[in-house]
Amino acid sequence: MVTPGEEHTPEFVVIKAINAGQQPITLTHIGWRMGIFRKKLFVQIIGADLLSSPLPVQLAPGQQAQYFVPLDQDPNWIERFAKNLNSRFPAVSAATLEVSASATIGPMIYRKAERGLTTMLVEARKKLSVKLSDA
Repeated sequence: MVTPGEEHTPEFVVIKAINAGQQPITLTHIGWRMGIFRKKLFVQIIGADLLSSPLPVQLAPGQQAQYFVPLDQDPNWIERFAKNLNSRFPAVSAATLEVSASATIGPMIYRKAERGLTTMLVEARKKLSVKLSDA
């Protein structure tokens, strides 16, 4: 995304939810799930900005909602979330990361996070581990 007059280009994770069903749904929450045996669940707080759809949101069949999570604002989302990765095996933790969505009807929906995001999280976790060992 390019904003006029700014040298810095903001980075976002974009989450899209599309109603692929035959009846309207109300999307109630967006979050994350991570882990193999003991799954950790995280709720994603969606800010009231002009880019993101509101929550909850009603979606007719075929309609979509999208949510922008800023990565480079203070506090940095990538660095904060990376703290939840296993310190010994961050790549394994990141490989299990899924985005979740829930609606008023039906089960929770989970989709695997894209590799670019998981790579950023692993790198941030490694930097965090180096900082902790230097302290």
